[in-house]
Amino acid sequence: QMCIRDSMTIEKKPGGPFTAILSLGRDSQSRGYFVLCSLLAVLVVLSLSLQETPMTRFLLSMVFALSLISAGYSVVDSRAMLVWVLGLGLVFAVLAFLSLLGASPVWDLPAGIAAVLFLLTVTFALLVDIVTGGHGRGISPGLIAGATAVYLLIGITFSIIYMVAHLIDPDAFRGLIPVGNVARPNDTLYFSFVTLSTLGYGDITPTTNLARMLSVTEAIIGQLYLTILVARLVGMQIAQESPDEPDKS
Repeated sequence: QMCIRDSMTIEKKPGGPFTAILSLGRDSQSRGYFVLCSLLAVLVVLSLSLQETPMTRFLLSMVFALSLISAGYSVVDSRAMLVWVLGLGLVFAVLAFLSLLGASPVWDLPAGIAAVLFLLTVTFALLVDIVTGGHGRGISPGLIAGATAVYLLIGITFSIIYMVAHLIDPDAFRGLIPVGNVARPNDTLYFSFVTLSTLGYGDITPTTNLARMLSVTEAIIGQLYLTILVARLVGMQIAQESPDEPDKS
């Protein structure tokens, strides 16, 4: 009987990292987080490594569009959220299309603001889900992927905010190379992640009060997010391993 109990105990043990990854397919929200994290990582790598050409701009636009669709799918959990996300997404798509046509630079600023609002909505919704432990689902590979996606979204969102700041004041940053009246996306993305990780190389620097305030805000958010997130995840893991004790995290 003891042997039978031991064999049953062994069978109930988790199957390792590979089994954990396969388990993403059984949870639609976790799968959405994993896809979103992967798309955002691809977007960042391609944006920073590819040269600025019409073909690469089209490729990055497609990856960005897929990332937005995945982000919207990941955070929609109610009819109100669905309407809000679809509405923002539609407004951004229309304005971005008008901006890409290049008919008039007047559409660049509204398109940038719409993109910021959409990304802020998605980032906040993801953050709430992660802080609450996936609404009670606990620590999982999907939740870790969602937490990573939030960090990438913070960097991408601030890169667009910097583009908006450059549209408002072309002298907001020293070292940016604009294309027409718009800062190059790979430059603002590079500056955003350098600021988020507090590296501060100094090749691109903010020169106006608005730009400096945004840079300091991103640097503070980057540090607080990592420290608070690690503490929260560790607290949830301890509570998950000790279900008889109340969650004090």
